[in-house]
Amino acid sequence: MRIGCVYSIENYCSVEKPLRSPMEIPFGISIIATVLKVAKHNVDLFVISPVTPLRKILEDYIKNKKPQLFCLSAVSSQFPVIEHVAALVKKF
Repeated sequence: MRIGCVYSIENYCSVEKPLRSPMEIPFGISIIATVLKVAKHNVDLFVISPVTPLRKILEDYIKNKKPQLFCLSAVSSQFPVIEHVAALVKKF
């Protein structure tokens, strides 16, 4: 099964590389992605920031990869962003 995991951050390095290091990915989403990969699922992790071209990335990913599931994770301050991601996923 192809699964897309999305995590949102406020402070970022750049559009291409939002995190300074992989160690900045929160434990929760990283363990979920790892468990899914170990279970032989195809997992794609997206770290999005305020400057991420979200609509284009999600539309291209959904059209080309046809994921069957999305895992969305957010701290309370990022909930509106993840809620927007959910709305876009439903739309595409």
